[in-house]
Amino acid sequence: MARPRFVGTIAVVVFLMVILSLVAQEKKKKRAKPPFFDKSKTKMVFFDDLFANLIGERPDFSAEPKAGVVPTPGDVRASVVFAWSEIISAETIESEIKSLKLSIDKDVTTPSEFKGRGYLNCRRHYSLVATLMAVISEFDADIRWKDNGSAARDVFSRSARNAKVGTQQTYAEARLRKQDMQDLIGGGTFSGEKKTDETNWEQLVDRSPLMERVSIAFEEKLQPSVANENEFKKAMAEMSHEAEILRMIAEVLTREGMEDTGDDVYEGYCRDMKQGASDYLQAVQDGDYAKARKAAGVMGQACSNCHGEYQ
Repeated sequence: MARPRFVGTIAVVVFLMVILSLVAQEKKKKRAKPPFFDKSKTKMVFFDDLFANLIGERPDFSAEPKAGVVPTPGDVRASVVFAWSEIISAETIESEIKSLKLSIDKDVTTPSEFKGRGYLNCRRHYSLVATLMAVISEFDADIRWKDNGSAARDVFSRSARNAKVGTQQTYAEARLRKQDMQDLIGGGTFSGEKKTDETNWEQLVDRSPLMERVSIAFEEKLQPSVANENEFKKAMAEMSHEAEILRMIAEVLTREGMEDTGDDVYEGYCRDMKQGASDYLQAVQDGDYAKARKAAGVMGQACSNCHGEYQ
């Protein structure tokens, strides 16, 4: 009965001897030596201290981009700034605001005239001022009224909403905006207070007064300018201004929150208007009457299609 136990013990001993033998053989295997780098030969490849070779301060990506500066390609904050200067020039904005000041002076005279038609005109004027000031507040280059852009945007936006009726109260408010325009143009101190830098396009202006300005720019000015080549050449400077205004409004109409944004068909018409205005501007630069007529045709078609479906 003791024989099986003896055999089992021998088997265990043999197994352990095999394991020990394998371990011993493994220890005898030669290992590759660790690599050795001669510092005198690798000096030009590796830096002793990587950060010691960096020049300038480390970028602070948490900071907002400076006003009037467009982030360079690859900047993680590049989406913060929209290139408004590629849509409308600072000179055109300033010229339009000065023109609006003259229009406001004409439409804010007496309570009776204001109640007759002046309040409707002022609604369009103030909507344009609010829009231009919103663009100024976001402008990616040096521009006049940058410091007052956000505050003026909010004040004129409120007055535009209130100017839907010609009451004594809205007339009194219109007179305040008339003085504000005088202060802005004359370099005086603007009395409004800034609430926020961010523009809420949904609450800024209604589409209707902006479309009135589109109608003036295209139907009353750009379209007649291509009636013949002589008219085109005589009006090129003025029409460049109008084309930039059209291009800006077409962009504003597609801002998030504006009426019908998100509708691909509607936004397509806005893009056509914007492209037509760009083509017209290029035609002015080239002195190309045929190109100007074609661009006007694109804008006219965009207007007709949009009015047919959304008016």
